[in-house]
Amino acid sequence: MRVTHARNLARDERGASAVIVGICIVMLFAFATYAIDAGALWEDRRNVINASDAAALAAAQEYATGGNGCAGVDDTYAGANDIEVEEVVCEPSNITSLGGFVTVTATAPVDYTFAGIIGVLDRTVSSTTSASYEVAQSVIGLRPFGLCENIALQLQFAEGPLRVYFDPETQLLEGNPSLVCPDNPDGNWGLIDLDDSVPLGTPDLKEWITGGYDGSVEPGLIGGDTGFRSALSSAIPEIVSTTGNEKPFCLPIFGGSDEDEDDDGTDGHGANATFNVIGFAAVTLWSFEWQGSQDAYLELQLEDGALCAAGEAGDFPAADFGARTVRICDVDFADRRSEC
Repeated sequence: MRVTHARNLARDERGASAVIVGICIVMLFAFATYAIDAGALWEDRRNVINASDAAALAAAQEYATGGNGCAGVDDTYAGANDIEVEEVVCEPSNITSLGGFVTVTATAPVDYTFAGIIGVLDRTVSSTTSASYEVAQSVIGLRPFGLCENIALQLQFAEGPLRVYFDPETQLLEGNPSLVCPDNPDGNWGLIDLDDSVPLGTPDLKEWITGGYDGSVEPGLIGGDTGFRSALSSAIPEIVSTTGNEKPFCLPIFGGSDEDEDDDGTDGHGANATFNVIGFAAVTLWSFEWQGSQDAYLELQLEDGALCAAGEAGDFPAADFGARTVRICDVDFADRRSEC
């Protein structure tokens, strides 16, 4: 009797173990289903976010330069970042030459691998991104060559590159008197002290020329140097453009008050000068000479399509010299549309 009872007990325990193992297998399968399909859901969501961000930024950039930003966003921008995107809705808002924003919603399917076995249906994921553009109010990545307002205005109407000599008298000999700044004490451009340090060091200038200043600069009075520094000749070649390898960058523009037409926005001479920065321009540099102040020139072309990197919000409105900033201003309608 005892032997029979022990055998029955063992069979009961084996049956209970089989039930437990079965439950564990189901649980493990459920966890695997969750891990694999949840991972796929996260990846698809991440991809569609990238797609809507890229499409909104590209569309805003197109509107900023006078184009039709919503044309082709599904194929050119969204689809290039997520080939699974099925639907893209692009809605421009308040589009003007000075600013506006565009909202892009991208939707993509999620095909579950295992979740369908337990009755979970496939679904879709979507992402909505709004990107705005405006006249550059503050900019990061500036190069330290400040151009006077008169030159910037001439660049806006030029059909190609213009050679701007540092020395006003040389500029006059070249037959471009309209490019001479009205009352500049030393030259047709100045070296702008972008971080407003004293004194303005040549190592800083070289770093800013080659890589751009990483701080934010907004309109207002800023220190600088109206003099000429031949030591910068080794840095300038790195920002020269060639056909097929254009290198647009942004410069500060300085100018005077509207009340005084002879005021060019500078005060003082040499390293004691200050500049009244009033805006920014995107340009390309095609050639230069930097061997002496009389012969020095920059051959510049204004770039309507080159967008400056937005800095912090500026306290003063900037004049419009064609530079635009583009940024993401709202995602998934997170109550930030007023920032657009």
